[in-house]
Amino acid sequence: NHEFPPVGGGAGTATIQIARELATLGVSITVMTSAYANLPKTELRDGYTIHRVPAWRKDTLESHPHEIISYLVSVMAKSTLFCIKNRPNLIHTFFGIPAGIIGYTLKQVLGSPYLISFRGRDVHGGKDGITGLMKTVSLPIWHKANACVANSDGLRQIAQRISPKLDVGVIPNGIDTQRFYPSPESTNTIKKLLYVGRLEPYKGLDVLLKALANIQNEPWHLQMVGDGSLRHELPKLAQELNISDRVTFEAHPPDKMPSVYQQADLFVLPSIVEGMSNAVLEAMASGLPIVATRIPGSEELITDGKNGLLVQASAKEPLSNALSTLLKSSNLRQTLGHNARLDAEKRS
Repeated sequence: NHEFPPVGGGAGTATIQIARELATLGVSITVMTSAYANLPKTELRDGYTIHRVPAWRKDTLESHPHEIISYLVSVMAKSTLFCIKNRPNLIHTFFGIPAGIIGYTLKQVLGSPYLISFRGRDVHGGKDGITGLMKTVSLPIWHKANACVANSDGLRQIAQRISPKLDVGVIPNGIDTQRFYPSPESTNTIKKLLYVGRLEPYKGLDVLLKALANIQNEPWHLQMVGDGSLRHELPKLAQELNISDRVTFEAHPPDKMPSVYQQADLFVLPSIVEGMSNAVLEAMASGLPIVATRIPGSEELITDGKNGLLVQASAKEPLSNALSTLLKSSNLRQTLGHNARLDAEKRS
């Protein structure tokens, strides 16, 4: 995986959890990921080994094409030598691209079996399916894999729309309910809305800001935690909408995230498309009511009116109405948040 904490998002989180748990079971695990800042090139952690290869990585959340290419070149050489010497029973690649390219190549050259873990944009492309060159490169990588696994049924459906004969299993994301847990009932006078994730077009964040601009009579503040290609455009949009004093943009502090959720009153995810959001699971485990869009992935976590509210994607008015409803009703927030925690416990 080119992403591994503190680098990356949900796929990095999944990688570290899977590596830790398999090592606990006595499996020999080696993780090959991107070098970043001053992180050690080789590290032994929780019974498994991490190798970080040169990748020109500059941002924790976003990787650029030249960074992915540099990772591919570095990890191809490193993993080929490793596989010749160690003959792994399985190569687990996160994302069809870039890591799937490594699995495909090593299977062709050395016969090593590989698994692809679909995570989101490697399948949905940010809208409703990969196209063009990415599709041309991806399809043989998918079909040569010994197994393909999606983290939600919605992502599986998108993959099978692209390639109807592809066999895709589903293993949904889980959540550490001991690390993420509710705080005492909020006493915030100004209700804090929380968004956690990448600042990218497919997250629907422009719609969120426009929806909030319609809610002038309720005391609210939006905390946006993350980074991405819209990190400069979104503050400008907030200023144009005259809500810049009610919106805070912050970096993603992995070690402090449980307290970030605990200080919030509700969580919002206005995405156009998702795999399965780890941030929603973390918010649920933290006892927060959720406002999300009615899309595959989110629909598998949120039951409208039970643990959150679902609204039409890319629609300002429905999102504004749902947020306004929750801002006005502490009883509804409490009920939905309580149920969200109970549902998260089933995914521990």
